[in-house]
Amino acid sequence: MAFRDLGHNERFFMQSLLKQACQQEDFYQKISRLFGHPGITLFRGRELSEVIRYFDRYPLFPEKRVLDLGCGEGKVAKLLFNKLDVGLDLNFNELKRAKSEGVHKNLLFASATSMPFKDGAFDVVFSNSVIEHIKGVKQVLSEVSRVLADDGLFIFTVPSHKFPDYLYLSAVLRRPGLGLLRLDKMYAFFRNKQLSHYNLFSDTAWEKMLNDVSLRIVYKKYYLSAQDIYLWDKLCLFLRMSNFLPFLHKILLVKFNKRVREQIRQEESLNLGAGLLVVAGKKR
Repeated sequence: MAFRDLGHNERFFMQSLLKQACQQEDFYQKISRLFGHPGITLFRGRELSEVIRYFDRYPLFPEKRVLDLGCGEGKVAKLLFNKLDVGLDLNFNELKRAKSEGVHKNLLFASATSMPFKDGAFDVVFSNSVIEHIKGVKQVLSEVSRVLADDGLFIFTVPSHKFPDYLYLSAVLRRPGLGLLRLDKMYAFFRNKQLSHYNLFSDTAWEKMLNDVSLRIVYKKYYLSAQDIYLWDKLCLFLRMSNFLPFLHKILLVKFNKRVREQIRQEESLNLGAGLLVVAGKKR
């Protein structure tokens, strides 16, 4: 599938679908205000920065029919888009919250493994950190391929196969002399189970599964360095443990918010990362 860079007039035309990309510092501040947790600021910030970079290079025309797969409470959609056609999720309470955000024209309570749409109903299926949580991911990919138009795109972000390796406590337990490698694996297993991570794959593994449903990768980008996930896991653990001590919790929030601001100022250039942005198109 060929992409083309667009001129100024065409980029201006895109604004009815996509919000203008923010300056990096301003963007992270928006995420911090939106989610209120330094761990989410770091994780979502890195993730959505890559999505914005992609859309800045390859904008979407406003007439495109877009499905937000696993839309949740609609905060990510509100941050990125002015309007989307359909938001789909299996959490009814989050769909009610998404309705109040006012980004989706329609919201639907349905499963990604059996979507109630006609073949070729959408030009774009967008999914942000969702399909790693769904058992039966091959059926999800098959459904995505079915509901995509012939020239459609599937744009999704997921944690990658490197996510467990970069966790804070996993790294601590792997330190030389401790002899705790088995505990390292146990912690990674526990953390992934806690986060309902069922599908953590490399880009090559995703490529094979996508090929099986007549989709091919046209763009991919790793993000979230080992340092990012080490900090993310550390601050999540410490903040959770300090919940019973409000004064300490507030001190840690200030400390970790400052640390995250320092971290996100560091530009990433990764061959491998704990997060992966994939764009796949229909095979012809």
